[in-house]
Amino acid sequence: MTPGHLGVVCHRGENSAIVLFSRRGHPLGEVALPLRLVRLQTTGNPYQLIALEPDLGPLLLQIKLKPFSLHRLGLPGHSRMPKQLTPAPWGYLLGDRNGRIDYLDPTGQRFKTLTWSKPITEIAPLGRDQLMIASPSAQGFGLYQVSS
Repeated sequence: MTPGHLGVVCHRGENSAIVLFSRRGHPLGEVALPLRLVRLQTTGNPYQLIALEPDLGPLLLQIKLKPFSLHRLGLPGHSRMPKQLTPAPWGYLLGDRNGRIDYLDPTGQRFKTLTWSKPITEIAPLGRDQLMIASPSAQGFGLYQVSS
């Protein structure tokens, strides 16, 4: 997908489909997949998406739309489904419910882990060594800039 386009995951029984829309909201087509997807995200590369597959792992999926290809990457050390999946310039960020954030390279290999003391609502990279982390607080939500 290119900037401004939208992809939506639709679940159909045990399978998923990615429905693609133009910048103006017109349907472009659908890609049916014989697996279940969660947490679909765009990446910095045109026509490339990432998602998690919860049924066989969990697994990180790299989806290329042109030409179509699907690569499954194992997530060692993750017996439960990560809560967050965020693309980053160096690869990906995975966050779990307990505050663990794993830095993954483009092949899905973990090269750094950060432990956050609060539940994580969302994470975003701010360069190689800094993150923005949204976490619940007594006033609602807090936004924190963290050096790792």
